[in-house]
Amino acid sequence: MEQAYNRIEAEFKLWMEKENRIEKLIPGTIEHNRPFLKEKLHFLENLQVKYANGLNAEERLMLRVLDREKDKLATKLYPNFLVRLLRNLFSGIRLLRKTNTYNTLLSGNIVELGKQLSRSGFGGLEHKMTEQIKQGKPEFSIPVSYYPRENERLDMDLVFQRKETGEYKFQACAAKLTNTETKLVRSHSFATGQLIKYTQQEMANLLSGRPVLPLDSEAPWKNGKWVQFDLNDKDARGNYRIREKEEDLFDVVKTIRDLGIRQKHTGLTDEKLLQLARQGEPINIRVAKKGADQSFKLELNPFQKSVLLYDAKGNKVSAEEVLKTINIPSRVVVLKPNNSSLNTKQVKQQKRI
Repeated sequence: MEQAYNRIEAEFKLWMEKENRIEKLIPGTIEHNRPFLKEKLHFLENLQVKYANGLNAEERLMLRVLDREKDKLATKLYPNFLVRLLRNLFSGIRLLRKTNTYNTLLSGNIVELGKQLSRSGFGGLEHKMTEQIKQGKPEFSIPVSYYPRENERLDMDLVFQRKETGEYKFQACAAKLTNTETKLVRSHSFATGQLIKYTQQEMANLLSGRPVLPLDSEAPWKNGKWVQFDLNDKDARGNYRIREKEEDLFDVVKTIRDLGIRQKHTGLTDEKLLQLARQGEPINIRVAKKGADQSFKLELNPFQKSVLLYDAKGNKVSAEEVLKTINIPSRVVVLKPNNSSLNTKQVKQQKRI
């Protein structure tokens, strides 16, 4: 069985590390430094405020040990019994108020984080997040998996960190896209602001190298920016550098239709075609050639205001090559001169205009 996480011990260790750093910097000053000892006493009292509810056995034991340390500090700082008694009385009232304030603050924090999860497309994970927050870990993550396509898996870790105030913040989403066929893996850590900007499908498309035009749902009248990862360049944190370009009146649908690619080739209306293209989705093209349907993929290149076409093997092809008519010999019926009987012969089909 996994040992319960001791939140109080973890915080106390951080305090001791700070104490040791100060002692090394100015040796012999901490033991008799009254302001520092007062600060330590407040720290120990605040531990009770932060973890008043839901203590596990390990934490209850640690709190009893620290209570003894707290009493020793109080005696040292306030040797007069009556002064110490009055101080403890007022301190208890103050700590009770702080406990109620902190619980209210944390409840509001959980609600706000739940809204952030929902806006980022991770609604339904609020319960897991709340359980982790109640454990009081300084940092935790929630794993999520998403399958954008048959041969792709997007693994995400939603990272949360606790601030000095005790509240938590939704820090980032560490995403990793794995192609199960080629075993190619690409990863990128999306910051909180980026999370609200991209859907999970768009994250996968960015990691696939395709451009995305995220639309601001709160200001849909604003022109967006095309965004694309530079898969050949990473920053110091191991994240792909981002190329951006204003929408710049790039008419996606017109560009595609001008190539001769119609709804019969894609099965998509103009509206749906535009929606998928903005999300970075490759558009499937089906063209009848040599008596059978052939499949191609269409991808946007908004930085050049053009589109790219690929065949089933991933080779780049031109739109003219894809859409040109193949002349196929046909059998047609013709009449022989001065003969009522019918005969057939090979004739070449005329090219359609």
